Amino acid sequence: MHIPAFTLTTQSGQGSASNRITDAWVYIGGAINGVYELPITFPIIETGEQDIQIFAGIRNNGIRSNPIIYPFFQPFSLKKKLENGRVDTLRPSTTYFSDAQFLINETFENALLFDQNRDNKPLLSFTRTDGFEGKSAKMSLSKGESFEKASSLKVPFSSAVRDIFLELNYKTDALLSVGVMNSVTNEVITKITLTPRAEWNKTYINLVNEIRDLRATNYQIILRGVLPDSLNTGAVFIDNVKLIQR
Repeated sequence: MHIPAFTLTTQSGQGSASNRITDAWVYIGGAINGVYELPITFPIIETGEQDIQIFAGIRNNGIRSNPIIYPFFQPFSLKKKLENGRVDTLRPSTTYFSDAQFLINETFENALLFDQNRDNKPLLSFTRTDGFEGKSAKMSLSKGESFEKASSLKVPFSSAVRDIFLELNYKTDALLSVGVMNSVTNEVITKITLTPRAEWNKTYINLVNEIRDLRATNYQIILRGVLPDSLNTGAVFIDNVKLIQR
């Protein structure tokens, strides 16, 4: 069987279809066949009419050694007659589960999410130059500078939630840290620091444990950027920020 790629389709209110589905988790007849990095051609020993399910896989927190099934994407399912010696090409597609809650869905076209200053730097600006899709948010930095911004939205936390992820498109000359802040105590827990990238990248950041550890009724997303000493100037670009729970 050959799988070239996974595609994502979004509905109204779900934002960009930009994704980084890196893996296919393949189940045949209810049993796992394998976890494959895409694109892939792989052998199947089963023949005849089979129930096939393919789950969209991502790299948890951007870590290559930590592949997971993304809990917000529906599996691709079909019945197919399999024959020895034939290579079938499948082009799986997925959508978000209908019960996925989009707590934040920021495209930076008409609003600015990170407008709470925790530094003396100006707010992030809008730009189409070097943007990802339409406008993107940008923070410019000079040598030795850093920034820290909090989301204006204070998100309520429910203990019944199983999964909370932050999706983010970014490119950056700086070290970009992402975390969460207790809206009452201002306690901050940093989850991950993204390293500089010259080209746009997509990452999926698993925040559920950090948010639980805050013991906060409401929380905010925190971005921190630090320009490396080796650079005199630089910038951080972000787009398509989604905070999703289910």
